[in-house]
Amino acid sequence: MDGVFEEQVRQRAYEIWVDLGRADGQAHEHWVAAERDLAAQPAKVKKARAVVAKSKTAAPKVIKATPAKVAPSKATKSKKVAREASSGAAA
Repeated sequence: MDGVFEEQVRQRAYEIWVDLGRADGQAHEHWVAAERDLAAQPAKVKKARAVVAKSKTAAPKVIKATPAKVAPSKATKSKKVAREASSGAAA
């Protein structure tokens, strides 16, 4: 049994165990039922389940924060712009 299929069977057996109330002592029956369920599924579904299972176990990607751009404040206007604004307001 390859590692991907075994992981799929493990996941499905766990789901069956949970669905049946988490009763102890039936692990083998759950495993066999999981193998039967997966064998009956089309190949596309098996592959999709493998991708999902792999993504759940993979480490999350770390995204580095970029520094935020700070807009200049209104107080940084040049003296010329400030004079024009004040002379226009006075007129």
